Amino acid sequence: MPQLDGYESTRQIRKLINHSGTNIKVKIIGLSAHAMTEHQQKALDAGMDNYMTKPVSKEALEQALSNHL
Repeated sequence: MPQLDGYESTRQIRKLINHSGTNIKVKIIGLSAHAMTEHQQKALDAGMDNYMTKPVSKEALEQALSNHL
């Protein structure tokens, strides 16, 4: 994204949802080539529900999408 990275986008999405007064659930899963623990923690701290590293298998993606429903 030219103006926002995934972390900031997630923060802004969560902020909008929190201020909307609704109970809407939006699942955000980060996907990156960065496999280091600090990248995963940064994603979770930003409000992502999960973080996956590339390459992603169909099974792993299905499992991530089914979690936290």
